[in-house]
Amino acid sequence: MSGDDHRLTVRLGELAQAHADRAAARAGVPAVRLDRLAAEPLRLDEDFCREVADRYDAAPMVTAGTARGYARLAAENLRQFRLIGRRASGCCRGPGRGSRTGTRGT
Repeated sequence: MSGDDHRLTVRLGELAQAHADRAAARAGVPAVRLDRLAAEPLRLDEDFCREVADRYDAAPMVTAGTARGYARLAAENLRQFRLIGRRASGCCRGPGRGSRTGTRGT
């Protein structure tokens, strides 16, 4: 793993822990440590992510309750992606960031 990949993985682990801590506090439950995530390598496959997003967006809305739940989940996902983007964007600069990794299934 390159130095940039390691720094980004550690930073995403920190962001995940902060989110888990806030969610636990909102729910009134004990926080769980996510330290093990910092050791996991970051493997993104942009095509796979887009495929999942396309299927997610095409999912049928069965009831008004389903639609509300879907909208809430979509809003939470967007909030998390924006948070990650703001906090991790300056972590690793240089050529190749954001390019396809070709690591689907690894």
